[in-house]
Amino acid sequence: LLTIILSLATLLADTINVPEDFPTIQGALNAANNDDVIMISEGTYFESNINPNGKTITITGEINDLGEPLVTIDGEYNGSVLNFVVGYDYQTSNTSIVENLIIKKGSAFRGGGINAPFGLTINNCIFDDNRAAYGAGVAFNGDNNAMATIQNCVFKNQLEHSNPNLGYPELGSAINGNGNMTIANCIFENNASLSTVMFIGGTILINSCIFNNHFDGGTLIHLGQSSTDLTIINSNLINNDA
Repeated sequence: LLTIILSLATLLADTINVPEDFPTIQGALNAANNDDVIMISEGTYFESNINPNGKTITITGEINDLGEPLVTIDGEYNGSVLNFVVGYDYQTSNTSIVENLIIKKGSAFRGGGINAPFGLTINNCIFDDNRAAYGAGVAFNGDNNAMATIQNCVFKNQLEHSNPNLGYPELGSAINGNGNMTIANCIFENNASLSTVMFIGGTILINSCIFNNHFDGGTLIHLGQSSTDLTIINSNLINNDA
């Protein structure tokens, strides 16, 4: 019975195309239902604070023959580029999928590129030149029982302030998290902050990642609690200044 229900849900899911069906990503999300797919065609989209408002959605961009993303979402330093938080509710996990995107020029207090509760899967994305006080690339918060997955991604040129008035470095220029997380086949390079990857509690697996050329005195990986269970395998830490 469960198999039949899941099969029916898949059949009922719609694919909404941007810009063919809706000119903006937010417009497509507003029209979408749970489990729908937002398919974005090649191009640059100047949008920020894009929010599915609690829906479980797959947001995917067009790729070339090499699997490289052809879709750029430019936040123009006007808030988080993608925001999966509804109001102030970080506790309700969101199991949406974000893939095949270049996410750049996000600027927010938390999560310049993506601000989300746990549960999200991020695949084959490039985070470039995002800024935040907590997690310039991605910030997770909330339900420590949910699992977040980041794979096949690049985090580069993440900076240490969302604006010069903050007065202190960010805590995690690439990723800031507070629960269970798997990070696999990712590259972190040319980032500057107090800590490049910061985790507070939870169980963390870092597998087959490269940390290269971090500067400005930042700690590569900071564990905020002694209870954190961290495993790092098959990874390279190269030419870092800390």
